[in-house]
This record gives sequence, structure tokens and C-alpha cells, in this order.
Amino acid sequence: RGDPTYSGRVLYWFGVEALTPTWFREQFDKTQVSLGNRYIPENNVELAIREEFLAFVRYPQLQAEIDDWFRRVSEKGRTAAAAIRATQVPEARTQAEAMAGVVDSLAALLNADLAAFGPRYPTDAWSSSAAACLDVALEALRWCFSLPQSSPQPFTDKPELQARHHVHELIVVLQAFREEFSSTRWRMANANAVLLKGPAGIGKSHLLADVVSQHLERGGPAVLLLGGAFVDGEPWPQIREWLGRPATEALRHFLGALDAAAQAAEARALVCIDALNERHGLDVWPERLPAFLQEFRAFPRVCAVLSCRSTYVPHMSLDTLGSDKLVQVEHKGFVGDGEDAASTYLDMRGIVRPGAPNMVPEFHNPLFLKTCCDALDAAGETELPKGLRGVTSVFGFYNDALAKSMSRRMKLDPNQDIIERAISGFAQLLIDARDGYCVRKALEGGIG
Repeated sequence: RGDPTYSGRVLYWFGVEALTPTWFREQFDKTQVSLGNRYIPENNVELAIREEFLAFVRYPQLQAEIDDWFRRVSEKGRTAAAAIRATQVPEARTQAEAMAGVVDSLAALLNADLAAFGPRYPTDAWSSSAAACLDVALEALRWCFSLPQSSPQPFTDKPELQARHHVHELIVVLQAFREEFSSTRWRMANANAVLLKGPAGIGKSHLLADVVSQHLERGGPAVLLLGGAFVDGEPWPQIREWLGRPATEALRHFLGALDAAAQAAEARALVCIDALNERHGLDVWPERLPAFLQEFRAFPRVCAVLSCRSTYVPHMSLDTLGSDKLVQVEHKGFVGDGEDAASTYLDMRGIVRPGAPNMVPEFHNPLFLKTCCDALDAAGETELPKGLRGVTSVFGFYNDALAKSMSRRMKLDPNQDIIERAISGFAQLLIDARDGYCVRKALEGGIG
């Protein structure tokens, strides 16, 4: 319980701090401060990828979806079987019984107590049963088309046409069912570890913070740690220090406590580490990540969520972590949600977008868009410049906004154009090198 009366007794008698909802919120508050403007709840835009993470933490609506599929499959199956019987031809009974048999089998799986299947949803069993059901339905549809025309009567009342219609409706439901349960969302629902990847500024930190914050509000246990806080060395002692856990506590004991907290909350427990690539990340994680994640496998209610910039993922030595151990998901920013997400963000910031019919593609990057909006706020303006189209004009506006922001933060003389000259000098070095990077020696002597 979160009541200090109880958590205080745990500390008194056992010398450890209880993992109460208050404790989890305090840990998140510390991390949120460190995130700074990478996570501003007021500017949150709900993207499609957020739904995948809601499935990962198994929010109640996931069970509601299963219940809805049970209802749809049962209803369409019963109606199709009844329509086949109504044709009253010699083989109708056999076809109807075959249809009812496979539909009942699938419905029974969907209506079963999921606890009997352990910590995973039985998506493979669902898919296999749906495939068998679809085979029977397709065969039934072929049979319906072979039926002779019935005696003259209103077109809509012809039993063979009614049978075709209802069997086809069942087939549509079964095809949608198989597509849904083979999606990334349901793969994540069964995952114990997820890697969120994407380019810089795409919103990975914001997404993880939003997922953790929402999970905590619903009473679920979760902690969020920042990759930039790690130095070269074993991860767990550093995590333990950050969370203020006892010096003698082992990782498996902490995960066991998280598992108990998850069981008490009837939810999953999340251990999130944002930006594996930051600071000493390439020294910390490539050799240690597989063993670190292995510890989680003994605790099915405890899940790991990691994020990493896409360009660093190949250096994380993930070859030994197949999709069964680590599901990889790509964050595409606003691009996956079309113009709506970027427009929603501009509306939140009180910025009027240009009158052009389509947003420039660069604004699909949340950090890019935020930096431009911050520049407009600082200048007291509420409208993006007219005619802001094309790479040159867009990046010119962005670089100007970035330079002003950095000059303010670093307390530089704005009249010296230090940031602008540094950007131009670095760009010239890349041009001279004819590559996407330059060696440190050239960097040290090349920017005046």
C-alpha cells in the first residue's frame, strides 16, 4: 500500500524501502527534471506508435478487444452456419456442422481463461485456429456458388444468395482477425523486452516518458532511467545508486520486488532506459546488454523498454538477441500520422502554419518543429514564415533558430555569429572530406 503507515513499517522491520506508488512517482519526477524540454506533457501529441506501447503494457482495452473479437467471430459464424442450413440441400447439414465446429473452436480459445496460457497471449493458437476456420469458410463459399438457382422469389430472399453473403462476411472477419493478431502491436503485447529506435529528435524520450507517466497514473509500477547518466561499468550498481536501493541488493532481488509490485497492481512493471547511445553508452551496453536482459526472463511481469538512436543500433551487438528476446520498433515521428500530428502540435503552441496545402516534410521531425516554434516564441511571433518551402529555406530558418537558442543558452555575444560560423565551418569540412563525417584532427584545425 502507498500509505506511509505501512511503508514505514516495512522500512523499520526489514530495512528496505517499499516499492509503493509514491516511490515510483518520486523516481519518475527525478528523471523528468533531468529530461528537461525533451518531455513537456502539455505538448503531447498522441501518435499511432503510442497504441503499440499501450498494448505492450497490456492496458484493459486489450482484453476488451479480445472480447469483441469473440463476439464478432461467434455471431458471424452462427449466422453463416444457419444460412447454409437454410438452403436445405443434401450437403447443407455437413457444411454447416463443419463451419460451426471450427468457429466454436476459435471462439472457445478467445473466451478461455488467459491465465491458463501463462504470461503470453496465445496468439499462435488463435492464428492457427483462425486459419483452419478460414479454410473451411472458403470451401463453404465455393460450395455456395455451386448451388443451383432456387425457385422464383424475391432476389434478396434466395437462400443460396443469403448463404454466400453471410459466409463472405465471416471470411472478412477472419481475414481481419489474422491480420490484427500478426501485427506489431500484438507482438509487443507478448514481448518482455522492446527496443525503440529512430533518428535524433524524433521523440523517443518523450514517448517513453509519456508511457511511464500514464502507467504510473493507472497505478502500474515503472521506472525510467537516462542512458546519459551511465558511465563505463556494470549497469545495475549504477541503477541501484540512482534509485537509492540498498547497496547489498542484487538485480534479481529488485526485479523480484518489481514482479510483486506488478502482481499487486495487476499490471506489468516497466524498467525503461532511454538513449542507450548517450555519453558512454557504446562502452556500457554492447557487451552487457544480453546478460542484463537475461535477468528479466525469470520475471514475466517485469519488462524492459530501451531506446537507441538508429545510427548506433548496429554497434549494440544485438545479434544474440532475436525477435523472441527483443522486439525492435521504429519511431517515425509525425510522418506516420500525416499532417494531423504536426498540425496538432502547432495548434498547441499557438503557431499558425503557412497556407500551403502540405506541410514541408522536415516538420515531421518533432525536435525540428519544436526548435522552430521556440524561435518564433522568442521572437514574439505566431506564424511560420510565408514561402517556407524547399530544403534551403527550411534549413536556413532552422539553423537560424538553433543558433539563437544556443547563443542564449551559452551566453554568447549574438553579434559575433559564433554558432552560425561554427555550423558553416563544419559543413565546409564535410564538403571537403566528401563524406558524412570528418576526423578529429581536421575538426580541431578546420573551424576558425
